[in-house]
Amino acid sequence: MKKWRQYCALFALIIFLALTPNVWAQTPSPTPASPATVPVIFDGQELFQIPPSSSLTAEERARLVVSRLEKIANNEEIPILVTQRDGKTQTSLRVGEQVVVTIFDEDAERLGKSRTELTQQYEKIITKALEDYRRSRSPERIIRGVIYAVLATVGWFIFYELMRFIFGRTVRKLETKQEQDFPRLNLFNFDLFSPAKTKQLTLRVLRRTHWLIGLIAFYFYLAFVFRQFVWTQRFGISLINYVLETLLSVWQALVNYLPNLINIAVTVVIVYYTLQFLRFIANRMQSGELQIPGFYPDWIQPSFRLIAFFIIALAFMIVVPFLPGFQSPAFQGVSIFIGLVISLGSTETVTNIVAGIILIYSRAFQIGNIVKIREVMGMVEEKSLLITRIRTPRNEIITLPNSMVLNSSITNFSTASQNSPDRPLFLNTTVTLGYDTPWQKIYEALTKAALRTKGILTEPPPFVWQTSLNDFHVSYNLNAATNQPHLIPFIYSDLHQNIQDCCNEMGIEIMSPAFTAIRDGNHTTIPEDYLPKDYQAPGMRISPLNRLFPNRSEDF
Repeated sequence: MKKWRQYCALFALIIFLALTPNVWAQTPSPTPASPATVPVIFDGQELFQIPPSSSLTAEERARLVVSRLEKIANNEEIPILVTQRDGKTQTSLRVGEQVVVTIFDEDAERLGKSRTELTQQYEKIITKALEDYRRSRSPERIIRGVIYAVLATVGWFIFYELMRFIFGRTVRKLETKQEQDFPRLNLFNFDLFSPAKTKQLTLRVLRRTHWLIGLIAFYFYLAFVFRQFVWTQRFGISLINYVLETLLSVWQALVNYLPNLINIAVTVVIVYYTLQFLRFIANRMQSGELQIPGFYPDWIQPSFRLIAFFIIALAFMIVVPFLPGFQSPAFQGVSIFIGLVISLGSTETVTNIVAGIILIYSRAFQIGNIVKIREVMGMVEEKSLLITRIRTPRNEIITLPNSMVLNSSITNFSTASQNSPDRPLFLNTTVTLGYDTPWQKIYEALTKAALRTKGILTEPPPFVWQTSLNDFHVSYNLNAATNQPHLIPFIYSDLHQNIQDCCNEMGIEIMSPAFTAIRDGNHTTIPEDYLPKDYQAPGMRISPLNRLFPNRSEDF
C-alpha cells in the first residue's frame, strides 16, 4: 500500500511537471497591432499564413478555414480530394462541395508568390493535413497507441524495480560496512566529514539518486505515452521540446560563455602554478637549502601566506568580471551590500591585521616563548594576523587582540636563553630588612637561598644589590640566573620559601617596613623551630626615676 502511495505521488508530480511548460508558455503580453498575416492552426499544427481580405480580417479568415477543415476531417463520407475552381481574380480550393479556402490575387501579391504557386502549395498542405487528421484518429492507430503505452508502462515498472533492486542491494551492502572503511574528507586541514558522516552522506545520495533516475525515466515515459494519442500528443511533444530546448539553451549559454571560461581557466592555472612555485621556494628556505641574508626562518610561512593572499585577491579581481551574471543588477547590488558591510565592520579587524603583520616582522615573540603582556604572563600558543593566544601557568587560555598587544609593553623571558645561552635570564626579588642586621650576613643568607632553589644556575652565581636606603629598612635585591623561563612562577615560589628558611636559620628577622624593633617584653619574629631551646622572651627594661627626673631627686 505504501509503495502504491509513492507511485501516486510520483505520478502527480510528473503531471505537474508535464503541465508546467505549457503554463509557463502562456505568459501575458501587450495586445499587438493587427498583423499582416495570421497562421492557420489545424490539429495543433501550423498549415500556412493567411492575410486579410477586403471583407474579413486575417483572424476571421483563419478561423473560417479551420472550422471547414474540422468539418471535412470529421466526416468520413467525404473523400479527401482537393479540387480547384479558378476565377478571374481568385481560386477556390474545395473538398467535395465544401470550399476550404479562397485565394485572391491580393493574397498572392502580399505573400510574394503567384496565385498558381500559392494554390498548389495550399493544396498539398490541406491534403496532407486531412490525411494525418483521419489517420491519427483511426482505430488501428488508437489500438497501436494503447499497445505501445502498455508496453512502455510495463517497461518503466521493470526498469524502476530493477533500479530499486540494484540501489537497494548496494545500500544494504554499504550499511554492513564499518565506518572506518569510508574516507575522511578534509579541506585545508579542516575536517569536513568524518567517516561516519561520509557513510551517512553516501547512503543518502544513493537513495536520492534512485528516486532521481526513476523520476527522469518516468518523465520520458510519460512523454512517450502522451505522443501515442492524438488528444495528448501536444503535451508529449511539449515535454520533449521542453527538455530539448533547455538542453539547447544550456549548450548555447555554455558555448557563448566559453571565452570567459577560458580566461578564468588560464587565470586559475597561472595562479595555481605561481603558488606552487612560491611553496617550493618556501619549503627550500624552511629546510635551509636556500638562505637569504637578513630573512629570518620565522618569516617564511607568514610571508608565503601574505603573498598567496594578495595573489589570490588579485586573481579574484581579475576573474569576477568574467563570472556569469556579473553585469546583472542583482549581482551588483549584492556586491555593494557586501562591500558596505565589510567597510563598516572591518575597522577593528584591519587594525588587528596590520598589528599582526608588525608583530610578525618585528619578532617581538615567537610561538612557545614565555612572555608577559600587561598583566598576562604565560606561553604563546598561537600567533595569527588577528589575535595572540597565551596559556598561563594555571592552564588558562587568554586571547588578546593584536592591536592591544602592539600597544602594550612586551616582556619576553625566552629570548635570552634561546639566542644567547652564555647570557641567561636573571630573576630578581626584593627583600626589606632592618639596619640592625649586618648587610654581609644578609648577602650570605640571600645567596644561600638562591643556590638552594631548583632551577637557579650556579654559573653565573647569584648576586645582591642594595637598591635603596629607606627610613626604617634597607632594600636588598637578589638576582639569580635561570635557563628555564617556563618555570618562572614555580622558581619564584621556591626562592621565596628558601629566603625565609635561610633568614630564619641565620637569625635574621624579616619584618614589615613599619615594624619597630623594640624587644622590651616582645617575642622575636623568628619561628620557634629555629630558636635555641633555652630561648626566653626578654623582659621589660625599667630605668630609675632619677634618669627621667634628675633635678627632682635633690628635693627629697
